[in-house]
Amino acid sequence: MKEVKYNVAIIEDLKDIALSLQSFFNSEDDMQCNNVYHNVEDAILFIPQ
Repeated sequence: MKEVKYNVAIIEDLKDIALSLQSFFNSEDDMQCNNVYHNVEDAILFIPQ
């Protein structure tokens, strides 16, 4: 059976919190976070609609 990985994007303006969340998600077997945005304006440009 194929392992499912959920892709997570974080939008958080506080850098330390954003990086902590990214680390937490990446430590989970079924999650991965490659995208961290520090404001909504940037996230809108890169998150698929």
